[in-house]
Amino acid sequence: MGRDLVRKESPEKPWKRSRVWKHEESLDLLKKDKGTQTIQGLILDMNLLRKELSRRSSSVTEHNFQNDDVNKSFRAAQPTQMVYKFFLRIWLFFAWLLLMLSSSHCKKVELRADALRKMDKLKLLQLNYVKLNGSYKNFPKGLRWLCMHGFHLKFIPSDLPTENLVAIDMSYSNLTHLWKKPKLLGSLKILNLSYCKLVRVEGFSGLPALERLILKGCKRLVHVCESIGGCYGLVILDMSKCSKLNNVPIGISKLKNVRSISLDGCLGASEFLMRMKDTESYASSSSVGEFLLKTPKSFLLPSLVTLSLKGNNLSNESFPKDFSSMPMLKILRLNDNPINSLPDCMRSLSRLEILDVGECSMLNSVLCPPPTIKYFFTGKCLSLRKITFPQEMWAPPALYHKHTESLTEIEGMIRIQAIAQIDDQILCSLGWTNLQRVKDQKMLIWDIQRWFRSKNLPVRMIYEFGIFSTCFPGKAVPDWLPHKSKSSSISFTVPSFSMNKTIQGINISFVHAFLGPKKGSRLNIKVQNVTTNRTWSYEGPIFSLQETDEDIVWLSHWMFGNNEIKNSDEVCVTILEPGNIVMVSECAISPVYNTDKENKEDPLSYYKSWKHYCCQNKEFSQLLAHAARTFQSRRLPILPATSSPITPPPPDDEIFFSEKARYSTLVLRVSTMELSSSMHLETRTTTGFDISSSTISLQRKNESPLPLLSVSTFATSFYHVDGMYSDID
Repeated sequence: MGRDLVRKESPEKPWKRSRVWKHEESLDLLKKDKGTQTIQGLILDMNLLRKELSRRSSSVTEHNFQNDDVNKSFRAAQPTQMVYKFFLRIWLFFAWLLLMLSSSHCKKVELRADALRKMDKLKLLQLNYVKLNGSYKNFPKGLRWLCMHGFHLKFIPSDLPTENLVAIDMSYSNLTHLWKKPKLLGSLKILNLSYCKLVRVEGFSGLPALERLILKGCKRLVHVCESIGGCYGLVILDMSKCSKLNNVPIGISKLKNVRSISLDGCLGASEFLMRMKDTESYASSSSVGEFLLKTPKSFLLPSLVTLSLKGNNLSNESFPKDFSSMPMLKILRLNDNPINSLPDCMRSLSRLEILDVGECSMLNSVLCPPPTIKYFFTGKCLSLRKITFPQEMWAPPALYHKHTESLTEIEGMIRIQAIAQIDDQILCSLGWTNLQRVKDQKMLIWDIQRWFRSKNLPVRMIYEFGIFSTCFPGKAVPDWLPHKSKSSSISFTVPSFSMNKTIQGINISFVHAFLGPKKGSRLNIKVQNVTTNRTWSYEGPIFSLQETDEDIVWLSHWMFGNNEIKNSDEVCVTILEPGNIVMVSECAISPVYNTDKENKEDPLSYYKSWKHYCCQNKEFSQLLAHAARTFQSRRLPILPATSSPITPPPPDDEIFFSEKARYSTLVLRVSTMELSSSMHLETRTTTGFDISSSTISLQRKNESPLPLLSVSTFATSFYHVDGMYSDID
């Protein structure tokens, strides 16, 4: 819309517009010296122009060939049509030839620097990969933003008017130094010199207003002047991938307003860091790790929010005892470092919210990360086996653990074990017997949360949300399950026993056949207590993939408590079959009772001790996990936006869930007695996730339930619910 308004200023004469952004128009304007005082912004990128012309010539050639095929089909047509096709083909040929000549001319074009002399009001100028000849003294003096990628000179011209510049971007240029003589740029706030051929960067005393300095990828850079300490307003400093920089300036310690420092791959920075400890004598070293180890507490960065140390060959011994010198740190990236556990200094980061240890191939365990973290990235940690969150963490972070194939336990969330490695007492406590033959079998499975390909592994048991589950090849459900049905659902009434026996849980099993080759299935069950009108549903994270023609048996144990299922209750179990994939031939169910034997340790005590995150209400917890899996191909826990726990809903609440196929609408409806408050969904956007939604409300019982949360457009992300039911155990 904005471009249309500008185009209407002068549809046929771009030099009379306030902004010129089409590369062809800009090139023609500069070549013919048609600049005017009207122009305030101009864009010319020769690389993009060449690509655009190349695409056009390819399109014309393709159209020409298509037209040739059409001509052949018209050989028997009328003479008029044949003549028309003949001349059209000639016209297409000359159009293609003209475009090729234009493209060739673009490769050799050189412009005069004084072509901009008439543009007195020019404020925004982008001349990427453009070679300018002549003096720069006639450049517009009012320029505020200058972008010249691929700049061909080795210095910024001394006669270039820079007194009003706010931003300079000369990425991918041939600069080896900023300028021959230091200059005063009192207004400059952004200086981007990424991927230049810089050897030395000096003259920061002339940049008093500098806020962002980007030196990323300057692989020849060996020196950054100590005068950087005089840029008191510097907020962002990026020296990542400067692999030859062996003297990071000590002046960084004077940057009291810096919020982000990136030293990724800057392996020669330790000499500076040792100088921070002793400014008179220092030893030579070669790792950023020694900087971390030897930096004294007097080296304070009180405003630092983001610190990135990716790929610096840091081991656990490289870190100091604490990070108290960075009290405001919220984002820490330690990717691709040979640490085997979280360094102890993590515990001193009382405000840390994002921790990224992805691609740390030697990391084998994560024990008690800071309780304040909200997002935790462990992707491609190939040796990671267990993650344990601190007890004081009342809700887990959004956890990203793709391609962590060895990860078998996230305490409080999920645990995966081979059946052969599980103690028989645990299996007996679940009511699972006669599984000896299963222990020696293998299954072709795919974990949607952690793997990118299927694996043939020994039969495993998964535990999450108080539900144990497994699958194995077989033709019938276990014979020790008494209540059976030849369909995909079954109902039964819980038998009445003496008062000293209560239901611990129920076992559910079903067997299915695949309806065609190359199919997969996973546990997807709905349990209803018809008597109390409560419903639980669960969709597991593991897919069983078809390997032979043999049927698959699924077995699960659902732990219940707080009288969720009592004697004489009517219980209905439904196996939710995905259409055209599997056909359930039999299902079975059996209640499991507590033995109440005194002075005997409960084999399931470890599992029962878990503080199941997300919420105490099992229906809500499982439902949200199911929604996350459905929309994101993995489960991301829902995090509370506030730290104060919310009282859980009354026991007679009802939760309904409706999910309509892919890219459809998610609807959550909650009706509960004596509650009429509201909860708001806060949307967080990171690498690609976007949720459009509004408000969740709680309604009084007996009112008509209405859709409370509607998500109609989604991709891949995580989100927070403000005031979600919390676990208050």
